[in-house]
Amino acid sequence: MKKKKVCVLPCSGMGKVLGSVTREVGFIVAEDLRSDDAYLVCVSSLSARVGEYAKMIKTYPTIVIDGCFEKCASKIAAAHSVNVKSSLFLPRSIKKYGIKPKKRDYIGTKGIQLAEKVAQDVVKDIDKLLGR
Repeated sequence: MKKKKVCVLPCSGMGKVLGSVTREVGFIVAEDLRSDDAYLVCVSSLSARVGEYAKMIKTYPTIVIDGCFEKCASKIAAAHSVNVKSSLFLPRSIKKYGIKPKKRDYIGTKGIQLAEKVAQDVVKDIDKLLGR
C-alpha cells in the first residue's frame, strides 16, 4: 500500500523577510521534522509548470504557507486548482508568538525562532491530515 503524504507549499522568500522565514519553515519541515510524510513543493518550479510538482499537489493534500500579504503560494495553488487543506500566514504567526524578525538578508535568531514555531504548527497540520 502506498504511504500517504502531504505537500507543503511555502512561498520562496525572495526579497522579503517573512518570505525568507517561510522558506526556512519549509526546509525545517521537509528536512528535519517530517521528511517521510511531506513533500516540499517549490513555488517557482510549480509556477514554471514542472510536471512533478503539479502532479504532487493534485495527488496529495496541500498545506500552503504564505509569508506576506502578496500570498504568492496561495495564488500559485489557486492557479493549479489545488484543494488547499491548510493555510498558514506569517503575519498571524508573528502576532501569535510575539516574534518579529527584522532583516530579509539574514533572518537571525528571531527569524529562526519564528520558523521553528511555525514548523511545529505545520507538523500539527500534517498529523491532522494524515489522521494521527
